[in-house]
Amino acid sequence: MEKIDIGMLPYAPVIVKLLQGAVYYEDKLWDELILNQIQIDRFFRQIGIELIMEENVYNN
Repeated sequence: MEKIDIGMLPYAPVIVKLLQGAVYYEDKLWDELILNQIQIDRFFRQIGIELIMEENVYNN
């Protein structure tokens, strides 16, 4: 059987990190999460998980 390379999703590292826990503004993957928010949300909805983002949370 011949292996077909469909390539890795460019935002796969963000998905893996989110499956492990939260991604915070300070994390190096935050910008990738913002850039690919729609695609990442779509991926999680397909597997029954809701992506919740709180972008305007301020620390005192």
